[in-house]
Amino acid sequence: MLKNKRKKITVATTISGNGLVKAGGSNVVHGLYTCLAQYFDIEIIYIGPENGKYETYEIVPGLKETVIPKTHQHMVKEWELREKLKAKTVYDVGLMYYLEETPEYGDALRNSIETSDFVFIERPYLFHEVRKYVNGRPMFQRSQNIEVYFRKSNIPD
Repeated sequence: MLKNKRKKITVATTISGNGLVKAGGSNVVHGLYTCLAQYFDIEIIYIGPENGKYETYEIVPGLKETVIPKTHQHMVKEWELREKLKAKTVYDVGLMYYLEETPEYGDALRNSIETSDFVFIERPYLFHEVRKYVNGRPMFQRSQNIEVYFRKSNIPD
């Protein structure tokens, strides 16, 4: 008798799912996908800080995370945007404009999506990148905040 193959989910995110950071978004990402890994194979494709290490590791059985650090040029452009906007942070917003500066992220995302049944986007900032590779797969976007209000609190004007 053939065993049913588990469905695979790719998660595009700006938040690590490793559970090491104890904050709202990372707690939700870790908790949600750790639970779903009981039923699905899940690969989190996380765009991390510049000083991070490009790596793939298992968080729990069924859940792995691939970390792609931002390039230095990507960070320079985000710093310039932050100064221009007089913002506290533009970490996520900058992805809508400068993701091409870290092409390894798009490569990892495309490779993961090609073998996935579903794609989840954690928060809206990676939508345009994910849309390039979905090819008709069901795509879901999830946020724990109403992002426009959250970002307005970080960007004065």
